[in-house]
Amino acid sequence: MLSQDDIAPLQEAIIRELTYFCTHLPFKDKDDVTVVLKGQLLVEEQLVAYVKGRLARPEKIQRFMFDRYLCLAEALTPDSHYNWIFEACRKLNGIRNHMSHQLSPADIDKLIKEFTAYVKKHAGVMLDSTSFKCNLADFRTAVLALYASLRNFDRPIGRSIRIKTLLEGAKGA
Repeated sequence: MLSQDDIAPLQEAIIRELTYFCTHLPFKDKDDVTVVLKGQLLVEEQLVAYVKGRLARPEKIQRFMFDRYLCLAEALTPDSHYNWIFEACRKLNGIRNHMSHQLSPADIDKLIKEFTAYVKKHAGVMLDSTSFKCNLADFRTAVLALYASLRNFDRPIGRSIRIKTLLEGAKGA
């Protein structure tokens, strides 16, 4: 079991990450284009950090687009357990591309719902996506789950301790 001395810095890190995420993707924003674009950018930021953190000379990578970083991240990740993260990134980027290349994309609600359901299935996030109509709160939660998974999936803490466990441990301390 973790001691309070172990839990406190982890909780502070979680709060910092959530604050950063919510600053850039506020839950009050109701514009689906803004939510999708900012959500994809937040995920891309973590994808780039993951790739560059594993390279001897990351400054040599220039003008990479999301898909190139995604392919490189997959190539750098030996554990296939994390394949769902890369597939979720692909789905999110597909939604972003779909929105940014069409003035009125017809099936955007369907794509958002599929992404949300996919992340819920693989990340175990509690989401309520029962209606066909796009639910931006659920979508934001799915983006947050993907962001957090990318941010922490290869770190020892990400493999052995879930945020829920940390928070429950803090309540009992």
